[in-house]
Amino acid sequence: MTLKFLIEIGLFLIIHGNNMQNDENLARDFLQLAIDETKFMSSKKNSISEVDQSTEINDKAKKKDELCCPGDIYGRCDINQQCIPGYFCDGMFCYKCHQEGQTCNLNGVCCEGSECQYGICTKGVKAGDAGTFCDLSKDCTGSLMCCIREMSINRLHSICKPMLEEHESCGPINLFHQEITTNAHVEPMCGPCKPGLSCQAVGIHGQHNVCLRVKDS
Repeated sequence: MTLKFLIEIGLFLIIHGNNMQNDENLARDFLQLAIDETKFMSSKKNSISEVDQSTEINDKAKKKDELCCPGDIYGRCDINQQCIPGYFCDGMFCYKCHQEGQTCNLNGVCCEGSECQYGICTKGVKAGDAGTFCDLSKDCTGSLMCCIREMSINRLHSICKPMLEEHESCGPINLFHQEITTNAHVEPMCGPCKPGLSCQAVGIHGQHNVCLRVKDS
């Protein structure tokens, strides 16, 4: 029975009951049933609302967890506690290593056998190779590489960049943005051309610079 139907029956019995006791009692029963039905529906609505609200809160919490914690965190780390194999330490937490071909922003974040080269985990590359991250030029392999800030790769960390060969373009824009001072250490100027070469201006209709041999005076 619907709530409206119960109320209509109760009112009908009250109005047309000829004041008989049985009809009055029956009318009261129907009205009480209608009241109970109203309370039940109200309670059910509130219960559903609470469930929906709880579900919404849980969904928001889940999304927040997914944003702040990608699910690949495994424990904490510091100078005394290292991460297990397959994970790397970044700040205070261990994160799952990046597979070959995935992006990276520091040395040591790629899985074993790969290293971060020009922002991509590359197989067979080692720290100090061209394109890997560095703090000083001595972090790079060999004497023909500079530790250069390459903004398109990482705005905060420098990379090892080979000095330019003869006839390679070195301007008019010099891409060897070097951090001269690192942790109070003054780095000597490096590049852009290999030893014995200098970045010289050439061109007829505009300025262009290439690495050319130093002319004997």
